[in-house]
Amino acid sequence: MVDVGGLALEEELPRMPAELRAAFEAAGTVEEEGIEPGEADSTIAMRAVCALAGLPLTLSALRQVPLVVLPFG
Repeated sequence: MVDVGGLALEEELPRMPAELRAAFEAAGTVEEEGIEPGEADSTIAMRAVCALAGLPLTLSALRQVPLVVLPFG
């Protein structure tokens, strides 16, 4: 299990299994207010999951996926 809250990439990547390490490396990092360059951002887990699932989608591609709305009741 990887706790992405406070994920220290430099320390934790070398200890991860090879497949998980590759997914986080493929996910990369993005600039986000309040974090230092190279730190894990708030969406790294979603990008890593997409990499593991073979869905190499960028954030802009994910934003273009239409939302499905279901009525309740």
